[in-house]
Amino acid sequence: MIELQNGTFCVGIMHGFISQPWSNDPNKFNHRVLLTNPYLDGNGFQQTEVITIDISQDDVQRVQSLCNQLKDKQVIIYTRFDARKGGKNGAWLSRFMPRGSSIQLLNSLEMKKTA
Repeated sequence: MIELQNGTFCVGIMHGFISQPWSNDPNKFNHRVLLTNPYLDGNGFQQTEVITIDISQDDVQRVQSLCNQLKDKQVIIYTRFDARKGGKNGAWLSRFMPRGSSIQLLNSLEMKKTA
């Protein structure tokens, strides 16, 4: 049984793992997990929301392996939000998976009922 504590979580279908080189330094990369959530828009057409979650450089191999194992399955990931400053575009907000956090199958969770 897996229990969740308070925090921020992202839920979606595991799409995969990507590494994108920086535009100003091709030797550095941004590593991300991609989750998808299909939904019907106001006109009844299928759309897909894509959630990107940044990954620490130190955790790349472990997370990439998990992503490959859980591809196309519904998962839940503990995340935190990081505000960053800098670059040409100023500040931005990103979702970040803390190092060592797990990626769990959504159907393996058991929710506790509190009185």
